[in-house]
Amino acid sequence: MDDSLFAAISVGVCLAAIALIIIAPWRRVRDEPRLERDIETRLLLGENPEDVAAAADAAEADKLARRPDLPVELRRRPPD
Repeated sequence: MDDSLFAAISVGVCLAAIALIIIAPWRRVRDEPRLERDIETRLLLGENPEDVAAAADAAEADKLARRPDLPVELRRRPPD
């Protein structure tokens, strides 16, 4: 009986540890903003993440440069 009790406690501790490993990150994952659909698609199709990030940064800089409501010092010109 001593061996079966030890085995039961060990299994219980292992299951609790696995549950914590799986469940604990979910809140942080849900709080992250979702990727844009085209970026997600490009990454899933196997494009280089650095190229995708560079293109996304260039697009964001272009959007900021075209916003007339921002002061001039906050507008960044997209790299040529």
